[in-house]
Amino acid sequence: MMRRLSLGALAAALVFGMAAVGCGNGIDPALNGRWTYYSDDETPIESFFIFNDGNWMSNFLGLDFKGTYTAGGNAITLTPTHMHENGFTGTNNWYTRSEIRAPLIAAQGEMPTEATDWWLNALFTPLAATYSIVDSSLNLTFTSRDGVTTVAITATRQP
Repeated sequence: MMRRLSLGALAAALVFGMAAVGCGNGIDPALNGRWTYYSDDETPIESFFIFNDGNWMSNFLGLDFKGTYTAGGNAITLTPTHMHENGFTGTNNWYTRSEIRAPLIAAQGEMPTEATDWWLNALFTPLAATYSIVDSSLNLTFTSRDGVTTVAITATRQP
């Protein structure tokens, strides 16, 4: 009985997993390309996403990230793997979370180590969103983990 239940649970998990990320490898080729959008500030700043077969890169308000993504249905999860130092260390390199920690602590001076760790944990946490592509527009809606705040972005595909 336990073996039948375990196999049934495994089959259910596989079916649910495939439904959650779509059939195949969780990559949506329709996302491939460069998508730009602007912040809503008084002085709009151009930001972008570049998607390429399961990998992504982004510039958001001057911070550069890259990582991997999975997508299926209308759900996407962006997992940051690297952050560009953007002048913090003067090296012009990409860093993983663990690699950038020490240079950031050194560059921040008076900023407590706990604050740096909190900031890095927030920046390197996978981001879940819903998305849709309509004509040349990519609509992304991110919801905070507590479900209170949502951020909607409409980006335009670039040639």
